[in-house]
Amino acid sequence: MSKNISFQDLLEQKKWDDYKEFVSEAPGYYASQLKTDIDKEKKIRRALREEILEKKYVLRNYSNGLQEAEELLFSGRVVGIDGTIARHNMLSGMRCQIGIVAVNYFNEKIRHSYFISEAHLANEIDDVIKVLKSREYKNRPVSNLVIRALMLYREREVALRPEYADAFKMIHGPLLPFELMTGLGRLRALYSTLEILRKVISDPNIFSVISTSLQNDYVTLGTALQPGEYMVDEKYSFGQRWSKGRNDSRR
Repeated sequence: MSKNISFQDLLEQKKWDDYKEFVSEAPGYYASQLKTDIDKEKKIRRALREEILEKKYVLRNYSNGLQEAEELLFSGRVVGIDGTIARHNMLSGMRCQIGIVAVNYFNEKIRHSYFISEAHLANEIDDVIKVLKSREYKNRPVSNLVIRALMLYREREVALRPEYADAFKMIHGPLLPFELMTGLGRLRALYSTLEILRKVISDPNIFSVISTSLQNDYVTLGTALQPGEYMVDEKYSFGQRWSKGRNDSRR
């Protein structure tokens, strides 16, 4: 977006007051506009590749490993793990059910394994006024962050199960999620989470796939990659990024 654009500028862009006129003009208008946008994107992608990707990153192609990956996948040696949450708020408290599914392939068959766990917080208050106060948002017994941390912990717990010791375990989301590294305030979660995170890091067969990211710089660079290509940031250090983020937050 242009730095000097105003709200009025946006209001004065193309508009139609007559539907028939819109139906008649829109196809040609959008075809022209999209062609311009696509041409600009191609130019930007070429520049990203030539000026940044090829100069600052290592580019590799995964096509050489596809056959081996396919053999691993269809022999059942790759397990995908993901979780879901069902939370029920009641006058008597809160009950949360967490479901984790582990999926692996055997040729054309799919094997599912389900793991269910619960978190129950009972409300021991008899005074109805206190019950009302306890249901105010600020007085929630546990936050959504805590509930999500429970699910993420269970996912990694499943990945470490003995029956999957020889398999590659694929987890959805960051391998070391923020929710499991915060301590969760008064719950002092690090006493429990650091140990399982240590085990996850120690297992070379556990990896994660991140479908979305707030790091739009990396996402933008990814648009300049060719099919079957990926980039490696050999200068990247999780410890450096973590300490940098912490230092930035203190400013």
